[in-house]
Amino acid sequence: MAGAADGGPSGGIPGAIEALAAGLGVECRAASPFNLFAYGYGGQDDHGWGCAYRCLQMLADHAARHEGTAAAPASIRELQEHLVSVGVLSESQVGSRDWIEPSHARAFLAARAGLGERAVYEEILELNVDQEAKLAAFASLLWEHFGSAKSPVMIDDSIKAYVIGASRLKDVAAGPLPDNMQVLLFDPHVAALPTEEKPLGAAGSAVQWREFRGVFVKEAK
Repeated sequence: MAGAADGGPSGGIPGAIEALAAGLGVECRAASPFNLFAYGYGGQDDHGWGCAYRCLQMLADHAARHEGTAAAPASIRELQEHLVSVGVLSESQVGSRDWIEPSHARAFLAARAGLGERAVYEEILELNVDQEAKLAAFASLLWEHFGSAKSPVMIDDSIKAYVIGASRLKDVAAGPLPDNMQVLLFDPHVAALPTEEKPLGAAGSAVQWREFRGVFVKEAK
């Protein structure tokens, strides 16, 4: 895999699902393997604005590997050109630092072998009485998703975008409750490449298991 000028590989980093989720048993449900993409990959400085593009690259990489679609675009510019072709970006935005939203990801996936139903979530959950039932329903939804579909999930909280590659239960008997679930978070904001000292899965790395509530709940202020 060729390295970019800043050390970021253009084709992403493989192996996270295999190393951190595969073979964990009945308490873990995971997507089939796909590559990690993050800030700086392919030599482009997209820090602060490119996270949703990187998430879309991960979903596109998964589709290419497991559903026979075209290869994932290797650069953000190429992604932007595809988004122009499906009518959700203008030509003037190609080469820009304009953010994209989950709706752009859906349009891209819909144009690739009808993958528009791929799970893309965009909601901030605030911890209060009214939201607790919704949080529990979402935990159950994610657990069911990984039990049937083997695709990763893109999430967006209106500020940052991430990808979830797997979910697991701490206590199988308790089921998919918010305080009983962890998710394998692929964080495109962590640009540092994995090393022997900080491999994927380590604290602070781009891929690590996180508590479900810690990812999806933002404390009401």
